[in-house]
Amino acid sequence: MLKKLNNTLRTKCVHLLRQQSSAFFCILIFAFSFCLYLMTWHGAFTGYEFEAVRGAEAILNGSFEFKRIGISMVLMYLPFVLLQKIFSIENTNFLTLVIIFYSALTNSVIFLLLKKLFKNIYSSLLVSALIAVGSMVWPYANIGMEYQATLFLALTLLALISYEETEKNIFWVGASLGLLITAKAYDILLFIPIMIYLFWILKEKKQVKQIFNPVFLANLLLPAFILFSSTIIYNLFVYQTFTGDYSSAISDGLFKIDIWWEGFYGYFFSAGKSIFLFNPLLIISIFYWPKFFKEYKKIAWFIILSLLMLLVINAPFRYWTEEVWGPRKLMPIVPLLHLPLIYFIIRLKKKIFTIILIAVSLIAIYVQLLGATYFYGTQLNFLRNSELSSMQSMIYNPTLSHPILYHKFFMSYLTRLTTGQSKNFYYYQADWSAWKMMKISGNIPFEETRIDLQQYEEPSILWIRKNNLYGKIFFAFDIILTLSLLYFIMHSFKKRTSE
Repeated sequence: MLKKLNNTLRTKCVHLLRQQSSAFFCILIFAFSFCLYLMTWHGAFTGYEFEAVRGAEAILNGSFEFKRIGISMVLMYLPFVLLQKIFSIENTNFLTLVIIFYSALTNSVIFLLLKKLFKNIYSSLLVSALIAVGSMVWPYANIGMEYQATLFLALTLLALISYEETEKNIFWVGASLGLLITAKAYDILLFIPIMIYLFWILKEKKQVKQIFNPVFLANLLLPAFILFSSTIIYNLFVYQTFTGDYSSAISDGLFKIDIWWEGFYGYFFSAGKSIFLFNPLLIISIFYWPKFFKEYKKIAWFIILSLLMLLVINAPFRYWTEEVWGPRKLMPIVPLLHLPLIYFIIRLKKKIFTIILIAVSLIAIYVQLLGATYFYGTQLNFLRNSELSSMQSMIYNPTLSHPILYHKFFMSYLTRLTTGQSKNFYYYQADWSAWKMMKISGNIPFEETRIDLQQYEEPSILWIRKNNLYGKIFFAFDIILTLSLLYFIMHSFKKRTSE
């Protein structure tokens, strides 16, 4: 009896320690991400992000102002705007830290997802760290606009998995669902994969009748209904339309279904917007999707259907590419597409897999560093000033893509720091017949464009622009956190088989 009691206590103690270590690593990945993103902080709002700040300020002043932003975006800023008022902070640009905060929080949620699925703390830590530094989450910590849906979609999946395990707290599924579908107008389509996953869970548990239970439905749909209906009522009252300040894509000619294939092709294979170009670790991840699909079929279908929903609504648009870093409209699903990467991590006992992971990770980190270092509109300014800003040049010409151009800017910046001289950008143009004749005769030159890079090369990082002491302090602190993270990751090679 005493032995049995002792074993029970030991089991509970081990469980408690593991729970505490999970919380510790969750905080660690958040702190690491936050400090890393702070190192490349631009300190300025982009796109229509500042509208969310105005919306939060309006609520605190007893009115409403939403325009193109969703109500959940306003709610995310509300506590920070309140702190700004309490401490009388005049510089509103400091609120761009809100984007960094929620982007770092996304990485913590990804860690919790991985641990819940694979029951392996150290491998989950490594994969979530790789997603933090090697995916589009990093650049979008400055750009904003999509970080809300990215966080809410991951939270919704975590809530669904938790409900499947415990059959409790369906309210959190409803709450995260409500926040998700009121973040962006097109996020309403993500309601479909969420409901399919939930119905699948209920069917497996033989609880389909729950969908007719008023209490169940109230907990699931009431938060979403309140948030969504509030937006609709506001739009009708202020703008006399359901869509509010948004213009009709159809009437403006932005939506052309006859070119849907171009968007689908571009999101995966174009030289300017391919999801693999901006998230190289997905190239490894894609090989493990069959295994992930086999072991976690419901979750795999959830992710695939969410990706398809985003493609269906965005790919047919005439201007599906935009000028933003990478495939912006696919950003909400990017971290979840990386989840099967953990299978590759588990196989790192073989030296060749370690070498591959290090090589691809370094490429991925450098790509994200470029995206986080420069303001995303720098590419468009460069192309306009150089008379190269055609849509075809932006999305299908490798020489003019974001990563290639920013690499040239960065190299020019480093060259000027060491030699005092900036580099030039050379671009060669020729039509097909001229290129063919040159191949035959060798005496027809390309038309050459030579551009001085000095006005584009300096990074948009706040600490570089301000030459601020705080930047050095944050850098030192981030080094400490990085070393701490690496210390625990090294244990993954010893611990992952024992968990």
